[in-house]
Amino acid sequence: MNRRMLLNHFGIESQGTYSDDLTRLWTRSLAEDVSDNELIALSGAWGNGKTTLFGQVQGQLLEKHGDDIVFVEVASLDVPRVRIGHIMTAILMDDRIRSSSEPIRRDLEARSLQVIRLLGEAVFKHKKHVCIFIEDAHELHERTILSIKNMREKRYNGRTKFFSVVLIGQPGLAAKVNAFGEVRCRTRKYDLHESEGWMTFERRIDFMRQSFGHMLDQQARKRVAAVRQTMLGIEDMIYTAAAKAWKAGIKTLNADHFEASLLERFEMLKASENISLSDISKAAGGLSKGTVHSVLHGSNRKKDAIESVRRALDAIEDGRGEKTVRVGKMAAAGEG
Repeated sequence: MNRRMLLNHFGIESQGTYSDDLTRLWTRSLAEDVSDNELIALSGAWGNGKTTLFGQVQGQLLEKHGDDIVFVEVASLDVPRVRIGHIMTAILMDDRIRSSSEPIRRDLEARSLQVIRLLGEAVFKHKKHVCIFIEDAHELHERTILSIKNMREKRYNGRTKFFSVVLIGQPGLAAKVNAFGEVRCRTRKYDLHESEGWMTFERRIDFMRQSFGHMLDQQARKRVAAVRQTMLGIEDMIYTAAAKAWKAGIKTLNADHFEASLLERFEMLKASENISLSDISKAAGGLSKGTVHSVLHGSNRKKDAIESVRRALDAIEDGRGEKTVRVGKMAAAGEG
């Protein structure tokens, strides 16, 4: 089912664009670093908004500079095999950097000099801002990232670091940036992770509110936020449920429309809230941890035990902000 048609079924013209104080802050900060010709690493889980965030940065800078800023994308279908020679060739393939009348040098050292000369001319002669960006950069070799750092430090008429480079990738990118001290210390790092305030439980709920409006009720938002951490994961879960609801003629999604396994819900709460089997056991009225474990993993099919674990997960999801207080009181009551 077409997604726009699904939205229309729920009375929504189009999916809203998410924005909050943190995304606006990071957009401004990234834009400043691009303008300052920094080496930048933007990392985060797949589907968590890296490309969207950088797209907002591009939009902000294009609005400010117009044709005076050039974004050069280094794209490859085989990123793990990409080396600095491929990156330089990709830069030279951009007709805003190199005139078609000038051949690309085949010798690697000559090509390096050619890249720096043409980038220097674009910046200092033609007054352009240049930003080179690479997606899936977590698949690059550590030494290729080191070579990118060295390329930025090549001199043109006595000047260095006159263009920015943005590396965009999944969490493994951070380890590769940190592999060499000279890269680590010269890189501006942005980690789109919940520990940094990115897509926390509350922000995931707000994302759904801004993006899908009345399509979901509050309990449905909480259920989805409990089992999906990324924007893409949330969208996929909502559209899957929406397609089923559309067939049934349903106009609002509630928590019952989202089929998340008990184990999936527990793993999400464990990762985001540090929930343990003991917490579930206490919230389930004193079920043993062994029983909770067997229910979560599907080996215990007793209806009363399954329902107790389900209610315990519901209670924790519904009162996440009070979880610590509630569990503490339960523990105290148990000790009494």
